[in-house]
Amino acid sequence: MTKQTGSLRKLASRDSICKYSPRHRGAPGPLPGRSWQRDTGHTPPPGNIIPHGCAGPLPGRPWQRMQATSLPKIKLLRSNWFEPKDEMDKLLITMLYAISYIIVFLAGVSLGSFLNVLIYRLPRKISVAKGFSFCPACRHRLRARDLAPILSYVTRKGKCRYCGKPISLQYPIIETLTGIAALSCAAWLPVPQACIAFACFCALIVITLVDASIQEIPDSMNLLLFLCGIAAIWIWPEIGIVPRLIGIFCVSLPLFLLSLFIDGAFGMGDVKLMAAAGFLLGWQHTLLAFFIALILGGVYGVSLLILRKKGRKDHFAFGPALAAGIFPALLFGDHILGWYLTFF
Repeated sequence: MTKQTGSLRKLASRDSICKYSPRHRGAPGPLPGRSWQRDTGHTPPPGNIIPHGCAGPLPGRPWQRMQATSLPKIKLLRSNWFEPKDEMDKLLITMLYAISYIIVFLAGVSLGSFLNVLIYRLPRKISVAKGFSFCPACRHRLRARDLAPILSYVTRKGKCRYCGKPISLQYPIIETLTGIAALSCAAWLPVPQACIAFACFCALIVITLVDASIQEIPDSMNLLLFLCGIAAIWIWPEIGIVPRLIGIFCVSLPLFLLSLFIDGAFGMGDVKLMAAAGFLLGWQHTLLAFFIALILGGVYGVSLLILRKKGRKDHFAFGPALAAGIFPALLFGDHILGWYLTFF
C-alpha cells in the first residue's frame, strides 16, 4: 500500500492539483479529508465523488468531469434564495417581491373586511358563521360586487347601493390598516413570527373597537391571544414557560383585586385580556405593555376631562389603551427595554 501510494505521488505533478483547492492558493498544511483527498494527485475515489477542495469542473475521467457547481447551489438553497448575477436577475427578484407583497396586502385587506363583520356582529350577539352580509341601515342583502374591500366603498362614494345611506368610514380604514399590517409583518418578520404578530393585531383591532363601542371585550378575542401565546412557546423559545406563567398573574391579578375593592375600576374583560397577553409576552413585556397602556389611557382620560366629554366619576373603555400597549410590546419590547436600561 505504501509503495503504491509513493508511485502515485511521483507521477503527480504540481499542475495536477485542482486550481480551486486551498493548497493551490497557498494555504499551508495538508488538505483536510481522507487519504485519497489529501493526495496531491487526487487518486480517484470510489463512485462519482468530487475531491475535497475542488469547486469546478476537472478534465479527465467522469468523476473529474462532474461539475462541482452543485455544492454552492446546496448552500444557496439553505439560504432560501439566490444571489443575482446580472440586472435581469435583479429585475426578476424585484418583480417576485412586488407580486408577493401585493398578494399579502390583498389577503390582509380581505381579512380586514371580515374583521368589520366581527366588530359589527359580536356586540349585537349576531352569529358570524350563519347568515349573509347586509347593509346596517336597510338590512338589504349584499351581493358579491358590494363586498369588494375598499373598492366597493370608493366606487359607491361611501353610500349603500340600495338605500343610499352613508356607510361608516370605519370599514375602509380597518381594511386598509389590516392590509398594511399584513404587509409590514411579512416584510420585517419571518413567516412564523409574522403569522403570530398578524393574528394578535387582528384580535387587538376587534378588542379596541368593540370595547370602545360597548365597553366589553369579547372572550373569543382573548382566547385567540392565548392560543397565540401557546404557539409562541415554539416560535419565541427565548421566553420560557415560567416567565409566561408569571406574566399571566403579574398584571391581571392586581387588576382583579382592584376591581374587587374599587367598584368599576377595571372590568373582567381587562383582567382576561392581560392574563392572555401575559402568557403571550412573558412578565417583562407584560409590565411594559401595561406601563404604555397607563400612559396612553391617562392622556386619553385627561383629554376627555379637558373637553368635558366625561366627568371625574365617569368610566371609559380601557381596552383600547391595553391593546395599544400590547402590540408594540410584542414587536419592539426588547428594543424599548434596552433603550430604557441605558438611562441606568
